[in-house]
Amino acid sequence: MTDDGYDEIEMDLPCLITVTKEINTPRLPSILGIKKAQKYKVHKFNANICEENDIHIGLSGSPTQVVKTFIPTSAVECQFLKIKALADKLRELSNIEEEGN
Repeated sequence: MTDDGYDEIEMDLPCLITVTKEINTPRLPSILGIKKAQKYKVHKFNANICEENDIHIGLSGSPTQVVKTFIPTSAVECQFLKIKALADKLRELSNIEEEGN
């Protein structure tokens, strides 16, 4: 569903469909729904059922390959300060002298 109503799209398989969390609001199942779910037979799919060959499945069939991974370095220095040191640092940075203590 879109802001203007419903869109119906046809496409060839294989395809990838993604949705956002707004696609559905889950609700609690009824007792009848729970009993039906317990009896439901789950259908399992694998590469043999898809009738695809090795050039379309797995790492060799992937259109993208990971060449290199790395951990990015941070350009910002981080300081962990205790409360007293933090208060001192804030006074220093804002050039405000402590009054009363």
